[in-house]
Amino acid sequence: MALHTTRRRLLSAVGMAATTGTILYTPSQSPVSPTLDAAVPGGTWPVPGRTPARTKHAPDAEPPTTEARTAWKTAVPVTPWNPTLAVDSDSVYVPGNERLTALDASTGREQWRLDTKTLWPPDGSEINVGPLVADDRLLLGTSNGLVSIDTTSGSVAWIRGTNYDQRGGVVVDETAFIPTGPGTSGVIAVDVATGGRRHEWSTDQHVLPIAFIDGTLVTESEDGISAFDPWTGEVRWRTDSLDPDLGDSPTMQIACGDRIVLGSNPIIALDPDDGTELWRSRFPTGEDQTAAFEPAVDGNRVFVSSYWTGETVALDAATGDEVWQVDEFLGSPIVANRTVFCLEEPGITALNAADGRRIGRFANEFFPGEVAETLAVAGDRLYAAYDSDENTDSGPNVVALEAP
Repeated sequence: MALHTTRRRLLSAVGMAATTGTILYTPSQSPVSPTLDAAVPGGTWPVPGRTPARTKHAPDAEPPTTEARTAWKTAVPVTPWNPTLAVDSDSVYVPGNERLTALDASTGREQWRLDTKTLWPPDGSEINVGPLVADDRLLLGTSNGLVSIDTTSGSVAWIRGTNYDQRGGVVVDETAFIPTGPGTSGVIAVDVATGGRRHEWSTDQHVLPIAFIDGTLVTESEDGISAFDPWTGEVRWRTDSLDPDLGDSPTMQIACGDRIVLGSNPIIALDPDDGTELWRSRFPTGEDQTAAFEPAVDGNRVFVSSYWTGETVALDAATGDEVWQVDEFLGSPIVANRTVFCLEEPGITALNAADGRRIGRFANEFFPGEVAETLAVAGDRLYAAYDSDENTDSGPNVVALEAP
């Protein structure tokens, strides 16, 4: 399949959060069915996880590894927990509690900002998970609904309210797959450009779209993981093997190589064709704790860092066998080319993906405060954001690094 590199053909996935709200605007229905065959352009990190399978892997990126210098630093409000960044060819999008800020990717200067409180006065609407770039639109999941924003001007194009506690959603080829409205269980396909309904189908329980892999929409529910035909709603497979082990897991991540790899602890690999469990790897924890950080996959290996065991490991994606181990907890990993980047407090560690050898560390000279759990790579730059002085504008807390 040919790769399309224009922004118009962007394919991405994102977590979106939404709870009780009302439909402020109901766009017209669009009958068009997209082809679902686009690819993520090089030099971008359009959503958390970068790809529709949420691999957290940028194979074509060339960020600094052994040495770095600051390209720019900017002070903007940042969500104090998991403030996921999005990066396209022009901008870096930074979510705060009730504000989204667009920064110039070259200079770090503010291009525009949107205060979500103005959309739902007087109480506002919190940004619970990071933004999603799709063509010239940006989709933002808030506690009251889904907002579509023009990436150039920051103006609101459309709003779709929802009554679901929506932690995820998937955008494929200009179509957003999100849970249906209040009182129903199902999935609705929404036109990214207009917000109009393209297709809708019901399910026997509330499901949350979390990934798109090989023409299949993968969803999460209380009972496990299901895979659907994205247009007919036909169930292709369903597994409850995650329950109860993942029932109280604090995070849910999905990544794809030749396996679907998901979870926080244990890490579980499923066959993408029929959902059969292939292997699982559990990390020892403290009492009543399941915390291991969300995995990243480069197609051959699964990278994960465990807080309770104080280790960062690489697992063989095909077998689950340990390939290497670093006796340090280094936080959530991402993979750029052949380098694994992990967060520290404060700083970033760069590991050789082949053997786990530390090849670089960017710390105090770049990060005056504690680094929050967000990293992104795009082109030749590494981006990080952290909460600074209780989410105020008092100091630079979004940083772009490049090679000297």
